Amino acid sequence: MSSFNEPELCLMRQWNDARLLEGSMQSVREKYSAVFEKVLDEIQKKYQAFDSRQNLFPKGDGRAGVGKKTWPSKAGYYISGFWLGGLLLENLASETEHVPHSFAWINHPDGPMDLEEAQRKFDDAAFNKEGMQWYNTGWGKGIVGVWCPFRQSRQELFELLTKDEACGFVACMLAHFAPLVQFSKLMDDIHGTINKARQ
Repeated sequence: MSSFNEPELCLMRQWNDARLLEGSMQSVREKYSAVFEKVLDEIQKKYQAFDSRQNLFPKGDGRAGVGKKTWPSKAGYYISGFWLGGLLLENLASETEHVPHSFAWINHPDGPMDLEEAQRKFDDAAFNKEGMQWYNTGWGKGIVGVWCPFRQSRQELFELLTKDEACGFVACMLAHFAPLVQFSKLMDDIHGTINKARQ
């Protein structure tokens, strides 16, 4: 009885070709990560108040975002702020994966905060706006915020990514980021208690 299952045996029989494919996949992931570095560069160029950023490509979970140092999260957690998510290549290639989306969140704040009240403020700010469908994050303890699915289909996003050096894709990401900026003052106000405590 073999120690390897049938898919593994098939892979082993095509090992040299598989190694070439593996190298190409890694190259694609690195180039995709570079696209999101450009997205973050463009966001911070346009919205200079955002002085922190995280890019979780290619090895992360398909998110990239910006925030402010005055919106501190606890050590070891992703930054609080405005993010683009659900964007792993696997997500663009399959309708069963997480839907691409934008979101504003406070993630395990590093200081005193009434998270239930913060969520109520997010809900009031988001759900009274027309033209976009916002949802409560509902992501568990220590996290509050809202998210909104992208309007484009995965196929449309894929086409934008693979043409014209991804310029259309970058522009699309900036367009999805722009509505998040409306929550900047709300984030400032909510984090006011933390920043006052630090003074």
